[in-house]
Amino acid sequence: MNRFTQFYEAVKGRSAKKMQRTRRSIQTFFPRIKRKIEHFSLKTWLKDQQQEILNSKENLLSFWRQLTPATVLQMVLVIIFVLFIVLYIFNQKMLVKSDYDLTVGFRQLKQFLLFPYLISLAGIGYFISRNIQKRFFIRLFSGYGIFLVASYFIYYSRNINNQDFKGWDLIGNHFFQWDYLLSLLLAIGLGIAYFALRKRYVHRLRPSYAMPLFQRYLLSILLGGAMAVDDRLVSLVKDSLVTGLSIEIDSYDFAAYFFESLGLLLLVLLIFSGLANLFLRGIHAFRRNQTSYASVVCTSLVLGTFFNYTIQMGVRKSGAIVNRYVFPAATLYQILALSLIALLCYMIFNRYLEVTLFLIVLGAAISTINAIKVSMRNEPLLLSDFSWVKEINQLLGYINISIVLYNVLGLIAVLAFYRFLKKHLFKDRVTNNMLTRVLTAVGVIAIFGTSLNTLAQRKGNIIPYGIPVLSQLNNWNNLDWMGQASTASYKSLLYVWSVELSSPTMQKPANYSKARMEALAKKYQKRAAEINASRTQNINDQTVIFVLSESLANPDRIAGVTLSSQPLPFINSVKETSTGGLMKSDGYGGGTANMEFQSLTGLPLYNLSSSISSAMTQVGLRMSYVPSISNLFENKNKIAIHLGDGSTYSRSEFYKKLGFDTFIARENGTKTYKDTDALPGGTFPRDAATYDAVLDNINTNQNQFFSVITYQNHTPWTYTGDSDISASDANLDPGLNKVLDTYTKLINQTDQETQTWLSQLSQIDKKITVVFYGDHLPGYYPTSVFSSNPGSQYQTDYFIWSNYETPKLDYPYVNSSDFPAELLAVTQSKVSPYYALLTDVLNNASVDKGELDASQKDISEDLKLVEYDLTTGDNYLTQDSNFFKVE
Repeated sequence: MNRFTQFYEAVKGRSAKKMQRTRRSIQTFFPRIKRKIEHFSLKTWLKDQQQEILNSKENLLSFWRQLTPATVLQMVLVIIFVLFIVLYIFNQKMLVKSDYDLTVGFRQLKQFLLFPYLISLAGIGYFISRNIQKRFFIRLFSGYGIFLVASYFIYYSRNINNQDFKGWDLIGNHFFQWDYLLSLLLAIGLGIAYFALRKRYVHRLRPSYAMPLFQRYLLSILLGGAMAVDDRLVSLVKDSLVTGLSIEIDSYDFAAYFFESLGLLLLVLLIFSGLANLFLRGIHAFRRNQTSYASVVCTSLVLGTFFNYTIQMGVRKSGAIVNRYVFPAATLYQILALSLIALLCYMIFNRYLEVTLFLIVLGAAISTINAIKVSMRNEPLLLSDFSWVKEINQLLGYINISIVLYNVLGLIAVLAFYRFLKKHLFKDRVTNNMLTRVLTAVGVIAIFGTSLNTLAQRKGNIIPYGIPVLSQLNNWNNLDWMGQASTASYKSLLYVWSVELSSPTMQKPANYSKARMEALAKKYQKRAAEINASRTQNINDQTVIFVLSESLANPDRIAGVTLSSQPLPFINSVKETSTGGLMKSDGYGGGTANMEFQSLTGLPLYNLSSSISSAMTQVGLRMSYVPSISNLFENKNKIAIHLGDGSTYSRSEFYKKLGFDTFIARENGTKTYKDTDALPGGTFPRDAATYDAVLDNINTNQNQFFSVITYQNHTPWTYTGDSDISASDANLDPGLNKVLDTYTKLINQTDQETQTWLSQLSQIDKKITVVFYGDHLPGYYPTSVFSSNPGSQYQTDYFIWSNYETPKLDYPYVNSSDFPAELLAVTQSKVSPYYALLTDVLNNASVDKGELDASQKDISEDLKLVEYDLTTGDNYLTQDSNFFKVE
């Protein structure tokens, strides 16, 4: 027998033994579970719980017995002393002369605080003198070291998007927090001096050491003080993001400033001192190889802080937005959310080692998958992506096999690690007190429920101010227009998930059911046949171009605006000779993607929840089927053009979902374009470049669909080229008048470029129809401008033009969701049952109608049913292959 055969037989023998052991384990597992159930006694369990309550009661009584009047007085004095030390250091950082031109009151406040600061140092020194023990100082400086590392790690994670951040420059990044450390060392020095004097001159008195309760309390307050004057927290306050302190400094209200800063610091000191106390107790439990409530709270915060970093690494961007590398409260929100999720898991399963390893594996998996998805699709991991678990084989096909192998090896290592540790470490349950577990779990669920409910009530993306952390994060600059990747990077991935969870896409209609949707499908199949009886054309027998003209809205409709000449003479003439008029925009100064989504799908925003701020990202990407007008064309003939970033509003993902083979963009598209030059002095690619991109991609041998988004007239509006036109408004200040004049010149250029482009399209020997519309008004007008005509704030220009003769239809005021049905009507094209419904909406229940009668309300309700079924419901209509098909 050769060596290879010997080796094979040995391995085979060991494998057989392992299989036998595994089989025996499985055979004995269920009997063990059965025996546990049989031996379970409710009476015994209740008795154990009663004993736990009695133990808790005894511990509480023991605690109260130590709280003598003298001890309570000492505790209060410690808080007061540390508070004034913290207040002095805080104000030295806040009231910097280079930052503020301080009044006499503020200068006197700085000088006044020096006296209580010195007294407080002496007071803390006295209490430290009663704790001159090696163990006390080891705990104090170990705790301070842990605080420095944790604070810097959080600071590091907040600079993930800052390419210029030098993580190893500890001195330049204020790692050591010298202000508080020097004060603490000074207090310790005074304490040691006082201890030495007592020992030398008061011979009859032995050094008195404080009881363990007071020692831990003193440690907690001292460490809490360090956290309260953390440089990162002070800079946050200084930016007026937490309180109105900076406003009070600017308004010279030093009395209000003093009392508000005192109250703020007291609250922060108490919170951080409680946190420090939990960590001290948790570390004590770890050293004794025990688990406790404090230890799982500590572990939850550590895991939350670590995985906040790994998750954000996966969605990092380069550069700042509004001078921020991460938005206010984003880091705190994500750390708290992750920590609370971990704490909930500990309370539910009541096991320390198993839950900790599970959370590590889960956090690593989410961080890895998130990073992979961003690298592949420039989109973060969403909750809706977890549905891909059902398609695991297809999902693995997109991932590098080496990554899968590394993760499998990592999982094996974790399991082996667990098998080794479970025999030696943390064998106890987290807590035997069921009441503690239930109250904690209910509390965590209540926090999440309240937060999600608050986000669900957003109006215009704003929630009520004053809600800790959440208001600050949600209300500080809306990034929906930049897409979910940017929102996740600057506001945190957990915030994106929270919005995803809390955004009810649409309220369920009362009569929604499978039977009702089947009846509705039959109704509009019949209606489609009626409409098609008088129509002879098919829309996919020509080329269709949808053009969203950025911020295009004629200023001659705005009260008070004076124009030297008409800025849109050609577009007005097209509106007169072709079907055209005004479009109702759903946004002012923004909301481009919402109009884009509606114009393609025919699904109006007004039926969706008001919490939906970006239909393309929050609704379109979640839908299993999107009923786009482009679906009537072959994928190879569908082309999207936007000479900006294709990831904006997650457009690249949305158009991929719609089956567009080609997306021409400056970046993050499938192709780039040779010409992205701006007008003289302009900021973004001129409209002529966008129009040229369309002309270069028209294939006269194919019937194509183009979705085109221009960029020229996007804010900021700058232009230095020649123009004879001018605009002004006596009600606007000089700065806004300059913006108005520049904007008017820009849209006049759009008018000229559009005239040239349509003339070129007219020369092409192929049927072409253009749906042209402005998405919203520019956002520089103050709201007072619209007081005499509020509707003008949401009215833009549109037309439907063809390079062949088509009838001029009378649709003077439409919604962007009406365009698909209106296009089919203008071109006399046949409709599917879906477009038969949209045609009835256009003619009977659109935004130009006033009070709806009974039959019009029925049509409106039918549209709600269809929209709910597609966006939120059970997709009954997609099971009917004929509802979206043109016969």
